[in-house]
Amino acid sequence: TPCFGGFRESHYECVACHCPLDAEGNVIEPEEATGAHTPGEQHESNYTPCNGGFTNEWYECKACHQPCDAEGNALEWEPGTGEHTRGTEEFPADYTPCFGGFRESHYECVACHCPLDAEGNVIEPEPGTGSHTPGTEKHEPDYTPCSGGFVGEWYVCDLCHQPCAADGGEAAWEEAKEGHRIVEVPEKAPTYESEGNWAYWECEVCHSMYRDAEGTEVIENWDEIVRPKLEPEEPSSMETTIKEGLNEVPEAVAAQYPTVEDIYKALLEAALSGNSAMKKENTNSVLLDVSLEIHNPDGTVTKVEAENFPEEGVEVLLPYPEGTNRTYIFVITHMIASGEHAGEIEVLNYRAEADGLRVRFTSMSPVCIAYQAGSSSTITIIAWNTTSESGSNPTTGAANPQTLPVLFFGGALVVLLAVKKKKA
Repeated sequence: TPCFGGFRESHYECVACHCPLDAEGNVIEPEEATGAHTPGEQHESNYTPCNGGFTNEWYECKACHQPCDAEGNALEWEPGTGEHTRGTEEFPADYTPCFGGFRESHYECVACHCPLDAEGNVIEPEPGTGSHTPGTEKHEPDYTPCSGGFVGEWYVCDLCHQPCAADGGEAAWEEAKEGHRIVEVPEKAPTYESEGNWAYWECEVCHSMYRDAEGTEVIENWDEIVRPKLEPEEPSSMETTIKEGLNEVPEAVAAQYPTVEDIYKALLEAALSGNSAMKKENTNSVLLDVSLEIHNPDGTVTKVEAENFPEEGVEVLLPYPEGTNRTYIFVITHMIASGEHAGEIEVLNYRAEADGLRVRFTSMSPVCIAYQAGSSSTITIIAWNTTSESGSNPTTGAANPQTLPVLFFGGALVVLLAVKKKKA
């Protein structure tokens, strides 16, 4: 290299005296250096009064890695004066008997970060005594042969938060002497009342938890395997839609009543026979198609089948047929359209109120309301086990049913309510 000299070509050594030789065995001499370095990577000045350094930018020789200037001249390190440059940030006293530290606030040199007092003099931290300051909370011994632990009562130091004995000395810790006794804890499903867990393994002595039977994967936190309690389901929203007329014959009654007219006729005849005061020639009626759907919390819609119909029934306040009011005589008949009683007709009890007819359904569609002018009176609601004057609130033996106003919109009425499903 120009900076150190050397051999420009490869060479050999004598096996006896180690002098340099060429390929023919002739002695050769290294070429003298020129003294010039080959500047490489540039560095900024790093001089500080406390540590010394290079006062100008400098380079590193590509060949010998020594510092040099831009022309390849060797540079000498300039020694510092030993004076530090105090920073402006004041650090608080941090002395504790257990670890030592500074008893008074201090500063740092902006160049070398050594601790300084307010006058810029170097200071040293005071060593601790090794004595802790026990807190007030006492911890019981937790030693187990498989995990080790503290063999006596222990505390937490108020200053450094390390475990210590009551006198401030080191807490007595003993290492484990044997392996864990690991048993499997099976998976447990959560309920509405309690949490569950995924399957895991546990030492029956120290109760450490693991993901594997060998105890190599430690479970640090119970939250890693817990299965939260089940969230109570929000009540489903049921929508009752009632349309005038009937689009099709329910499959379960088709053999007995092949057409919609057959169903309508049977319902009307049942209404006339159900009230001796109602005269056929003065009677009007309306056939209704009633359906019930569940609007689930997840946004899906499910048609309510007979087996899922609300156990306590659905109570609806039906509006009066057009042109009628509470002074009319009404008979409401309903044809059961599923199950072993399919095709049977029942007369539904109702109660005439200011805004409509309060009716309790235990199944729906098809329904007929027969009516004629007359004078309504107190209605005995046998199915509700009570006799009520107009304006009272009849109830079932189960939870109080909801009273819901119903409005017609374009030939259909819609009722929104929240009810329990019928038990399967």
